[in-house]
Amino acid sequence: MSHNSIHWFRKGLRLHDNPALLAALKDCRHIYPRSCWTPGTPTTLTSALTDGDF
Repeated sequence: MSHNSIHWFRKGLRLHDNPALLAALKDCRHIYPRSCWTPGTPTTLTSALTDGDF
């Protein structure tokens, strides 16, 4: 537990089934969460549910 980690949320902020985040929580001293919202990123629940690539 001596290192830090940046965790990148690519397609959503799901916490309960994110193995990379769970591993970081067990092994890291500090975690810095990041997300990047770009054009085309779903911004509402409706668009997220209908987006074919999501």
